[in-house]
Amino acid sequence: MFEIIENEVDSLGVESNTFQIVLNNAIWNTDADEEIMNYYESDKDAFNLVCTRQSDTHMEVTLEGSELIGETRSVRFPLFVTVEDIGYATLEIESLESGISGGTLSFAKVVNKSFETEIRRIHDFGYGEIFGTEDFEIWEIAPYSFPTNKSTVTMKLNDGFVWTHLGEIYNPFEGIEEADMVKSIHGDTLTLEIDFSKASDRYGRGSLYMYDQGIMATTDIAQDVSVTVSGANIPKQTVKIAEYEGNKKDSVEGYSKNTLSKTLRVLPDTELIDNVPYLKISEFEIGDFRNGSSDIDLILDNGTWNDEIVDLLNESVKVSHDDFVFEFSKVDSKTVNVKVTESSNNTELRWFSIPLFVSVENLGLVTIEVDSSKWYITDGIYPFAHVLEPCVEAFVEDVNDFYRGEESEIEDIYFEEVVAGSLAYGGESYVLTLEDGFEWSKAGKRSILSIYICYRRN
Repeated sequence: MFEIIENEVDSLGVESNTFQIVLNNAIWNTDADEEIMNYYESDKDAFNLVCTRQSDTHMEVTLEGSELIGETRSVRFPLFVTVEDIGYATLEIESLESGISGGTLSFAKVVNKSFETEIRRIHDFGYGEIFGTEDFEIWEIAPYSFPTNKSTVTMKLNDGFVWTHLGEIYNPFEGIEEADMVKSIHGDTLTLEIDFSKASDRYGRGSLYMYDQGIMATTDIAQDVSVTVSGANIPKQTVKIAEYEGNKKDSVEGYSKNTLSKTLRVLPDTELIDNVPYLKISEFEIGDFRNGSSDIDLILDNGTWNDEIVDLLNESVKVSHDDFVFEFSKVDSKTVNVKVTESSNNTELRWFSIPLFVSVENLGLVTIEVDSSKWYITDGIYPFAHVLEPCVEAFVEDVNDFYRGEESEIEDIYFEEVVAGSLAYGGESYVLTLEDGFEWSKAGKRSILSIYICYRRN
């Protein structure tokens, strides 16, 4: 809003005061004069305002006092302009012998489309815990920094961490409904596809506010958790969002050390039967397992034990020494009980590893909980698989430079599975679409692209 205020009571009187407003680094909108006359405001209707747009940069304004009200009067109106280049947009007031003071004022700063990412609280969490993000917000530094069409925001966690579930994501503008946002997670990557064209108001700064997006660690090592945000005009930026305490029980005297041989990415309804992860339980100090029989429940979440799990465990359990005695029993589809006895006076650290022959269920993490009444066995929850939708990455190893009017050959395009089995899941039909300004050449020597299918095995 541009405002004119009398220096003294009724100092502008009731006569006409005509002056000019000259813009720098901005131009008046085509109908700016009519819009100003429609939307100007004056205390107690003390002034009438008449505007004439003389050019892109010049506006003639006539201010007429309608009546004296015995107090300082003012008039306000919005500036209907379009700013141009990076820097400040200013207006110069040319008095033209009126009672309006001349001078130059800055009314806008033009910046590159940019954003600021704000984390109001940094929390810590431990191994086996699911951390929910709090007060994670991406702000426009200036209106219209977000696109005006459909676009994608990507949030990627650093190594050792995965997203577990989607929480609340509040839309940046009025008019964008839940149906205008597509949200998904694939391991360490959270993706938002937003149709910004549905926004009904873009005059204020927009923001994406995210709450309770679940994160879980797949590493024992204490470290900061960071997320790299990109897409939708957002310059790639990495922000710390949490502190991970690590698997503290690994360093506490008298507790077993529980580790996984690996973690997997799998498709829904997959049965893990070959090359499965192993849960290794080892002594922290020599002789811990001498304390008698270890009674352990192994409880699955988002998975079920194989129907023949008892036989499979008896055949495939791995041990550091041959004098372990195991008794396996299947309590239900989610729980297996393990009783382990070791009676010799060993002089080395001992361990045993249990294979995880399970069938996974829904999208998300598959975890195993160790629950034991024995003080020397560490209780905890351990993620060993992440169930994902089919996902394939395409990439080109050699990129050629070329100029306008020339043709460039794409030698090799590779399609690689992010999740094992994705290429064979529901067919292998892919559409290759070029960006605006490019098209596939029909006159090239090759009519068939070289495509290589790469299967990634766990």
